[in-house]
Amino acid sequence: AWASQPGHRPAVVVAPKSAKFNWEREIKRMRPQDSVAVFDPTRPEPARVPDWTILSYGGLNTERIRRFRSGKYQTLLLDEAHAMADFTTKRTRALLQLASANLPQDPERFRSPGVAPPYRLAITGTPVKNRVIEIFPILVFLGNRGALEYGRFAQRFTEREGYRGGPP
Repeated sequence: AWASQPGHRPAVVVAPKSAKFNWEREIKRMRPQDSVAVFDPTRPEPARVPDWTILSYGGLNTERIRRFRSGKYQTLLLDEAHAMADFTTKRTRALLQLASANLPQDPERFRSPGVAPPYRLAITGTPVKNRVIEIFPILVFLGNRGALEYGRFAQRFTEREGYRGGPP
């Protein structure tokens, strides 16, 4: 139902490498009228912006982030969003840059030129694998303004775990 609403495409789906072609198959089954491009570094990127662009987490780089922030894309969807549970990883930083979600202690550090996709979705069956604080980057990615103060979030939700750290 969500995908059929006007204004939600073109969309970028970032998924584990093993799930890219599952996404393609399901989109073609559910939305046969939509164009789908699975990003493969060995193939040239399509000249025309497809309705759905699917790439793996490893496919994110500075050039693609700039392309996806061109203002043409309306939705950014993360499959297995728990893959961005740690602020210290390049993957999480790239996704936050793509979504224009700023880390609270250094808002300019992750800002990118261009326009972030206005709609963001995070799909995960395991939002917290080891520590409650792992959900924080996902909330920031989604634009949850209440979660943007890392210190307050950590103190309120992780104090009992004995965690007092902060994002790098």
